[in-house]
Amino acid sequence: MRIIGGENKGVKLQVASKGVRPTTDFVKEKLFQTLENMGVFNADYEVTTLDLFGGSGALTFESISRGAGHGVILDSSQSSISSIKHNLLLLNSQKTKVSIYKIDALKFVSRPNNREPYDVVFIDPPFRLETSIVNNILHFLVTNNYLCEHSYIFSERERHSEAIILPPELHLLKDLSKSDILARVYEM
Repeated sequence: MRIIGGENKGVKLQVASKGVRPTTDFVKEKLFQTLENMGVFNADYEVTTLDLFGGSGALTFESISRGAGHGVILDSSQSSISSIKHNLLLLNSQKTKVSIYKIDALKFVSRPNNREPYDVVFIDPPFRLETSIVNNILHFLVTNNYLCEHSYIFSERERHSEAIILPPELHLLKDLSKSDILARVYEM
């Protein structure tokens, strides 16, 4: 797996071997084209991202490579946290732009956010994750001040997953689904 665009294009990233399913280059390219078309990385302020299921950190590192000001990466797996930290070392000049936390995503978002809301949130959990957890995460993102007007959420799940219940504040912006992957971008 590698960074496919921006300042760090071509940097190869390490993936924790167990339970991590990286976003394909095809979906990643479509996602970042969508965000760039919406002007996300051309903003007059520093864009912030929140990656709730970090895995390797690839989506955050891609965002930083394309100009995001800061990214927060969460994962509950120590092997994933180790991979994320290893990958951050590969991007030495940007290590101050990333914060990494070993914590469960639902536990994190269930607490009110006392920082600025995030511009982009990545929800790319293990495929086996229960839909009810994703529904709760979406609810807490909206109600606990993690999103602002025109925040974007990227969600990637198994195509045959149970349908998520989208909070009324969110709407589908773009469907990036391909074969067995259900990938969507939502906007607040």
